[in-house]
Amino acid sequence: MFKIQAQTAYSFDKLFIYTRKSSDSNLQVKKQIILTNSNDNSFYAQLFEKDSTIFTFYFRDNNKLNFTTKIKKSDFFKAESISTNCDGISSWTEDQFKKSLKKNLKILKMFQLQDTIMDSISLKYFRVIDYRKRKMKKENYSYRYYILNDSLDSLRPVFVTPYDYLLWKNGKFSDVGIVKEFGNYNSDKDIIYSYKLDSIIEIDKKVIVPDDCTNKINKIIIKN
Repeated sequence: MFKIQAQTAYSFDKLFIYTRKSSDSNLQVKKQIILTNSNDNSFYAQLFEKDSTIFTFYFRDNNKLNFTTKIKKSDFFKAESISTNCDGISSWTEDQFKKSLKKNLKILKMFQLQDTIMDSISLKYFRVIDYRKRKMKKENYSYRYYILNDSLDSLRPVFVTPYDYLLWKNGKFSDVGIVKEFGNYNSDKDIIYSYKLDSIIEIDKKVIVPDDCTNKINKIIIKN
């Protein structure tokens, strides 16, 4: 992430392709694409298939803003950079971010459970419980889970749930690693959704956000 002429450029070097299963549509299988930076997990982008030709593109900088837009699949794969001038940006100050961190660390609890084995590799298993969603004396709670391969010391794990990024920032998760699988279970221990990593692709793409990106029409600009 760096500044260029009153705008911020976010660099991505990895594209993760996950298979998504959801309780909707009888656990319909879909692909999910997540863009990350190996050395900075404070921001990420997600691609959701809107239809056969269009992606819904979601970008989040956990420290200050997020936005959603639409982009043609063909344009995305050709693009070196994606810029936005959008009225759809939601933003927050550093002080608001610090207050959110302090508040949410009181109501979130992370447990590291026994390691699990996938493809003959021992992986870390974490469970996150949000105490706002249950009576503390009861055991019928929903939870999120993460399975991490922390043997790769050059990558930082990416979390698409902002609260879980806050836990990582406070040292509750492994410092480094790849999220091999993550998901959510309901209070009956039925799966709500799960993501399993299929492949990782090396990329070189940027998201450009002008510093004055307020009160403007949401419009993407593709630079090849």
